[in-house]
Amino acid sequence: MYLSKQKSEQIAKAFSDFGMWSNEQGPDRQNNAYAIKRQAEAVLILVDCGIPHYLEDWATDVLSNDRYINATYTQKLGAA
Repeated sequence: MYLSKQKSEQIAKAFSDFGMWSNEQGPDRQNNAYAIKRQAEAVLILVDCGIPHYLEDWATDVLSNDRYINATYTQKLGAA
């Protein structure tokens, strides 16, 4: 399977985003809903690029829930 430069960059960014936002999950995290939203978006980017992912149904469900769709990032105090 040949990947164009654009598609390769999309895939790399999706993996990076998924990993970055995985660090924001947890019961005490202020941005938990936003992190889950970003993870779901990353999964669906991979699917859109032709890479099957076992979390596709989960991601679709997440992105149909208003709690996640409307989630925003809240910058933490002291963060740059």
